[in-house]
Amino acid sequence: VLTYQKGASVLRMIEQYLGTDRFREGIRLYLSTRAYGNAETTDLWDAIEEATGDPVRRIMDSWISQGGYPLIGVSADGDQVTLTQERFRFSTGSPDATTDPATWAVPIVVQAGAGDPTKVLLDGPSTTVHLPGASDHLLVNAGGHGFYRVSYTAELLASLRGRLSDLAPVERALLVEDTWASVLSGATPAHELVELASGFEDETDPTVWAVLAAALGGIDRILDGEPRQRFQAFVRALAGPALERLGWEPTPGEDDLTRQARGTVLSTLGVLGADRGVQARARETHDAYVADAGSIDPNVAGAVVGIIAASGTEDDHAAFLDRFRSSSSPQEALRYLYALAGFPQRDLADKTLAMTLTDDIRSQNAPFVLLLLLGNRAVNEQAWEFIKGEWDAIVERLPDNSISRLLGGVTTLNRPELAADVAAFLADHPVPQGTRTVEQHLERLRVNVALRVREADAVTAALPPLSEG
Repeated sequence: VLTYQKGASVLRMIEQYLGTDRFREGIRLYLSTRAYGNAETTDLWDAIEEATGDPVRRIMDSWISQGGYPLIGVSADGDQVTLTQERFRFSTGSPDATTDPATWAVPIVVQAGAGDPTKVLLDGPSTTVHLPGASDHLLVNAGGHGFYRVSYTAELLASLRGRLSDLAPVERALLVEDTWASVLSGATPAHELVELASGFEDETDPTVWAVLAAALGGIDRILDGEPRQRFQAFVRALAGPALERLGWEPTPGEDDLTRQARGTVLSTLGVLGADRGVQARARETHDAYVADAGSIDPNVAGAVVGIIAASGTEDDHAAFLDRFRSSSSPQEALRYLYALAGFPQRDLADKTLAMTLTDDIRSQNAPFVLLLLLGNRAVNEQAWEFIKGEWDAIVERLPDNSISRLLGGVTTLNRPELAADVAAFLADHPVPQGTRTVEQHLERLRVNVALRVREADAVTAALPPLSEG
């Protein structure tokens, strides 16, 4: 199944590279020559190659015959652009390029300057091509169909930051996603992602905001104390103008995408940015929601519940628990249940943790509550201690296939001593029904630990100081 899924993704990438009309010529040739007969997968590739003259068989073979996908490095000297490739890895513990010299035949679409996109086939470790206009503007994976990651030099990334409005939403989303992946792998310094993010204050697309918020949330987890307060101020400066444009309430005729963007921006400001004004307004909005649920847009309602939880009190926790228990809407009940895991107080976390082993929370929902508590940076160590101490009860009560899923939250325990404790415990308490999944969690935990160790000081140094008052 995975091979077919990957093959479909690569074929879409080839379609963009060849152009839809030329690609369809190959499809028509394949259908006409194989009508009423048997065919093999490679016959399709050969037909497209025959119709277009491009090395489709070599491209497809290089992707299907080996796992993974490449990281495309991009550098430029004027209009001379150099593209390189290596296997993309999150973990620094993976084999290096000298022992794992995988390469792919990579069909790449490059936008250089204001002209038409240029097609480049990277069929080896590197290639250098002359692309007029590249010194003004250079975007690799134009159109966003490429099945690879892209890592730019600092200069090229800064140039793209100044021209974000020229990119399509999918291109902006991939730019953030690829840069964050490059940061996690160690190929790009984290402060370059922060600098890139600073160019998105005019962003309106919900998908872009979602990937941006996820990346900024990852940076937030490596900072503490005063550096984290400075980062929160950065987030407020970034997302504040977006909320001013969007407002708190939908306008007549507004589309669903704008409503989704509003919810994400509110959550980014109220939770990640700890914006006091947003937190206060969220309480007023929640009161209106309680009085008349239909008066508040569902995207806003979901955001304000999360905002209140992240800055909530014991009374808020009690109110949320009551709404979880009394709501006639299953969706609303789950919203308030999962919000209980967002409160930062240790005593409230104790109450929620204890509930996961009682009939207060159904066994199919309890794993997600534990996952969210592990993801709550204010109480994640506390949640981990609870899971260790109640391991036998958790394994007995919860569905077998949910244990490895809830352990996904351990990836947030990104301090070396905590990561060592997690690895040791899980080595002594294996999860047979999710061995591979747990191994992936531990690998991602190692990546997150390395990120904190490698980048926390550099990000701190790059953040502007807190303004007085």
